[in-house]
Amino acid sequence: MKGEKIAFFLTAGFYLCLFHEWTLRLVRYWKSPDFSYCFLIPIISFYIFLEIKKKTEKEISYDSPLPGYAFLLTSVVFFLIGRLGSLETFIYLSIWLAIVGCIGVFFGKQVLVKYWFPLFILAFIVPAPPFITRLMSFKLRLISTKIAAYVLQTIGIPCYREGNILDLGITKLQVVHACSGLRYVIPIVIISLVISYLYSRNLLNMLILSFLSIPIAVIGNATRLVLLAILSIYVSLKVVEDPVLHDFIGWFVFMLSAGLIFLINRILIKIFGKKEFSETEVSYPKKEPKIAFHAFFVSSIFVFLYLIQPVIFSKQIVPERKSFSSFPMRIGDWIGRRNFLPEKILKALWADDYLLADYYNLKTGDKVHLLISYYEKQTALHTAHAPLSCLLGSGFDLVSRRTLSPNAERWFPVVQLVLKKGDLIVLSNFWFDQRGRIITNEYLNKIYLFLDAILMRRTDGALVRVEMPLVKGQNIDEAQEKLDKFLSMLKNILLKNNYIPQ
Repeated sequence: MKGEKIAFFLTAGFYLCLFHEWTLRLVRYWKSPDFSYCFLIPIISFYIFLEIKKKTEKEISYDSPLPGYAFLLTSVVFFLIGRLGSLETFIYLSIWLAIVGCIGVFFGKQVLVKYWFPLFILAFIVPAPPFITRLMSFKLRLISTKIAAYVLQTIGIPCYREGNILDLGITKLQVVHACSGLRYVIPIVIISLVISYLYSRNLLNMLILSFLSIPIAVIGNATRLVLLAILSIYVSLKVVEDPVLHDFIGWFVFMLSAGLIFLINRILIKIFGKKEFSETEVSYPKKEPKIAFHAFFVSSIFVFLYLIQPVIFSKQIVPERKSFSSFPMRIGDWIGRRNFLPEKILKALWADDYLLADYYNLKTGDKVHLLISYYEKQTALHTAHAPLSCLLGSGFDLVSRRTLSPNAERWFPVVQLVLKKGDLIVLSNFWFDQRGRIITNEYLNKIYLFLDAILMRRTDGALVRVEMPLVKGQNIDEAQEKLDKFLSMLKNILLKNNYIPQ
């Protein structure tokens, strides 16, 4: 028994050596208001584990460690993809997969089967990637704003909606990221899963309740906007600016949503019935696990991953290139003025070299904002990331997005974004310039990054993004034609002078 404890502690020690840095980063993510619910996930998971253990007391015989090793192998793959493909979320998923794998190896397949639900709930410790949460937030803001505007108009309160802004005449309510309802959706989904599992254990019930939890959360957020609008009109305009009242109304509506989940679950139990916790029947002969052997093998996996990382990244090739400090401030009819990023933003950009400049067209009077960020070696926390999440995070709303094919003027594809903030409309183009490839898909960029890290031993690359504010009366197609000419000249300069190695 003493030897088993030592084996467990050694495995846990090597696990922490490998994942401690990423676990701390994960916890820092949880401190964001959008993901603060993650602090409760381990507690909820452990509570469900105790409930299952209390209601199914029959001892489970150790059977097979193979499913555990399958989870560990998947964890290894996810970790390497995350590190080489600069996918931070994959690294966090590998933390969870390694936990599940260790449980499966040391306690057997039947334990994974018996406690599958608390292990599944534990996966919610991993927040969604920022670009997904930004896009979800944007969609939820529009939906919540539309519902709130409809309700206000229906009950006789004059309201005009423009994008994510509710114009009430005497004041305007802008539905920002914090008010999108994203903080409602995932916690309400988790609550629906937990309630349906503990009180009904009916799979159909769980699926229906989980499906209904999303519109319940969205409607709940719209209800909060309606309450704020009514209070601002009939009580005081200062009500809208009071953070304490905001939090109270948010908490009140959340509790109403959770109560509605409980009520619907009771109705579903009446319709579909419920299943009681039952003893797990074991058909495997009881045998003792080889704890010391498995501990050695699992620890070897963690040690291998820990040691292989510096070897992989030290072997990466960094090609020679020309610094952006010599980049010309004249491109055809465009005259540029170089700018510099504040230290705080530069740290968030992670770039090894960058170019930030505003170019003005002497003939047409148009203006473009150019940002090129270059990375010698890309890793999970040092990589080019799509600008959409940054632009949405700075208050812009996405009007449209599409990929433009090459044309006679611009001989390479780009992603076109049309963004709006108040009366300002901005046309944005971007592409990933990566090791001789022009890539317009974020996911494909990650795949190539992982493959090139192994096959080419290169992870260098850049992100090129250009924003052009539209002047009054200018349409998108007209602006894109002007931008195409600028982009063609820009790309030729990048190629000719080796600013971005091919």
